[in-house]
Amino acid sequence: MTESIKSGSVERVSDAPSIRWPPPGLERLQGDLGRVATSAALGGGILVLPLLFVLGRDLDLATLGPFADAWWVTLVLAIIGLTFAADGLVRSMTLLRRISRALEQGYDFETIKLVIADGNRDMGFLLTGGRHFSEVDAKEREAMAALRVFAVTMYAIAGVWLPNALAIGIVLGARGLVSPAGLWMGTALPSLAMYVFGSVAGTVAESRIRRARKRWYRQPWVEDLASDEARSWRAGFAPGGVAKERAAADQSLGRVLRHSAVLTGALAAFIAVPILTLVPTAAVGPILTQLAVPGFDNVRTRGARAEAMRSYRVTTDAGVTPNEAGQLLHDLSFAGSEREVPPGEREPSERIAVAWLPTTDDANPIGVHPFEWPDSLFTVVGRGVTAQQRGYLEGLARHPARASLSRLARAPAIDVASGRYEDPLPDDLTLVTMPIPRYTEFRAATYSHLAAAAIELLDGGTTQAEELVREIVSLGFLLGDGGPTLMDNLIGYALIEQGALALADLYQVTADANKARELNGLQAVADAALSRAHFRYPDGAEAWVRSLPSMVSDTSVARGLRWEIFVGITTLTPCINLQRLVFGPDQEYWDFVNEAYDHLVAWPSEDGLYERARAGWFGSPVGTSGTFVGSILSVAMRTGEGTCGEVVRRLEATEALF
Repeated sequence: MTESIKSGSVERVSDAPSIRWPPPGLERLQGDLGRVATSAALGGGILVLPLLFVLGRDLDLATLGPFADAWWVTLVLAIIGLTFAADGLVRSMTLLRRISRALEQGYDFETIKLVIADGNRDMGFLLTGGRHFSEVDAKEREAMAALRVFAVTMYAIAGVWLPNALAIGIVLGARGLVSPAGLWMGTALPSLAMYVFGSVAGTVAESRIRRARKRWYRQPWVEDLASDEARSWRAGFAPGGVAKERAAADQSLGRVLRHSAVLTGALAAFIAVPILTLVPTAAVGPILTQLAVPGFDNVRTRGARAEAMRSYRVTTDAGVTPNEAGQLLHDLSFAGSEREVPPGEREPSERIAVAWLPTTDDANPIGVHPFEWPDSLFTVVGRGVTAQQRGYLEGLARHPARASLSRLARAPAIDVASGRYEDPLPDDLTLVTMPIPRYTEFRAATYSHLAAAAIELLDGGTTQAEELVREIVSLGFLLGDGGPTLMDNLIGYALIEQGALALADLYQVTADANKARELNGLQAVADAALSRAHFRYPDGAEAWVRSLPSMVSDTSVARGLRWEIFVGITTLTPCINLQRLVFGPDQEYWDFVNEAYDHLVAWPSEDGLYERARAGWFGSPVGTSGTFVGSILSVAMRTGEGTCGEVVRRLEATEALF
């Protein structure tokens, strides 16, 4: 650079030589470094800064991230920014290849640097001391050129650094080698320093150029300068040549830059992998959360309305232990069924082959389907029955397992898991593959109980009939209060509702006005209270997510729903924002998970459920081997217990997608 500028030094404007600038064959390189810097800066600003804002902040246990319900902003900005970042890297790759060819053609690297940094397209004047640079000595012009090259180089490196440093930081953070603060500093601070250095150099260079321009325009011969420079340009400029040793070194540098171009292309792919896998995955949690918000909106309402019937439970029998109750429930759920026991469930202690109800409607002489018996059977019986109808009801009432149903109804508490699930559960069993509780046969058992109550009513045993119906209510509360799954609770609420309908029908037929009035009064109070309470979940996905942890410990929420919410948290929160995706769960998360044990687990038999619940819907205590595609997609995510990367790595659905 020094030789080029000194060779173009002149003492008078009229003697200033002219050169062809840019040199032949380098026209496509002129100012390219500035274009790389611009694309890279746009990519860095739009892609990297929002992601750093999300990844580098301390977040609450359950949140969609700093943008809350506008979580999609990160996704949109990442896509736009990635486009600019990729463009910057492609431009860098193209520039390196062109520089390599220029070096191989014999140009020295010092000249090429001046060409690629010539965004203002006046480097030729600076080299020769032409036009407004004619009042500047060679040393000053050399400093100006060096500052220009340095400034635009810093801008370009800073822009290219941002996405590359972010991608590397994400991969390292996913492996526990970098903290959120370290990601911030490692990505932003070096780039900021380079931008500062480049800005200072550029500002100094431009200030010198402005001073030179002002001095030049004050000269009295400025108006005649154009014609003088035109003559000088036509005269041409003879370069002094480049030393052979330097030319050989520059040609070697050209080969290095050609390989660097290939490396730059690989960097573009490297940046795309973590960003394209990370950002879309971060959208899964918020989307699933928004879909899940309406799913539980009536559970608490049904549970609260059921409370009006709590006083109608039958007297409990302390001799029926929770373990026995769990076993009775499991056996009754298989009574009259030939279905196989699914993996994870126990074989019932006894198989009762007799079905609770006939398999065809033709065998039902009552004229009303058993599903409608709760609010109509006693009315039908009250009008009188035929011998055929009575025989049908007596046949249902004599079912060999109905006594077990009455005993179960008097259990003070129930340990469902001890009777239902294997202990220990199979290691590879996840909540997704856990068997869903089946209540088809059990609900049919309650219709058999109603048939027995109808026979008592026909025989004048009104009190006995009422007791049998109240046993159905008790069964409902047993499942509604003690069931560890939402299905258990919902079936319990349904039994309570059916028991209430049957009692109202019974009181109407027996003309027991006082009991009918009492029942109607309790239900009216419950409905009035519910109309004022308005069980509503918070509006918006962010508010909904933030409310979830407190529900796990809220005993007014159905027990099965609290388990569901806990599983939702352990499944979604690791994937619910970018920081959790990369760095995994923090201590606050694990404190919540450990404390949830005390709020959810009522019996030792539920330990296996808890271990799977803390691993989320797709996890198991020992884990499973990961899929190939899942491993690729999780490259930018922390793996291990409680992480989104582990879910993605093991998820078999990822193989199906590809």
